[in-house]
Amino acid sequence: MARNKKWMPIAEAISHVMKVEKCSHYDAVAKLAQASQEGKLPFKPVKAEPPKQLKPAEAAAKLDADPASVAMTLTDFRERGGFTSEEVLGELRAGRLIATATDSTWFRIKLNGKVNSDEIFIQMDEVIKWISNPETPSHLLAQWRGNLEERRH
Repeated sequence: MARNKKWMPIAEAISHVMKVEKCSHYDAVAKLAQASQEGKLPFKPVKAEPPKQLKPAEAAAKLDADPASVAMTLTDFRERGGFTSEEVLGELRAGRLIATATDSTWFRIKLNGKVNSDEIFIQMDEVIKWISNPETPSHLLAQWRGNLEERRH
């Protein structure tokens, strides 16, 4: 970390550690979290911005152009699908559903072990892959579809 800075964005700090230590992103986050827990590295949390709520026509246009450019929070995915937290965690653990978060969120999770599903995001291209995956449990797909149908009426 540059000596003349009092703090830097966590993404920059992670990149720096990866470069200097020649380690993975995961290991860099772990090293920074450990340094913070030991009091060697001050941490200034930055709240993740939720995805911008799109109007239906805007969302449809973006989905047609680039599904990766549209995301929803893990909370929204769970609620819209009518899923339990355990069902969503099962899909994440199985690797059928892929979620992401900002570097600041990953760092905070590593630091305190708490996950806020409003700060974890699923890109719509990943939802499409999940729907198309032949290994996705059929009862979850039926539930997803049924809940979407209910929302239309």
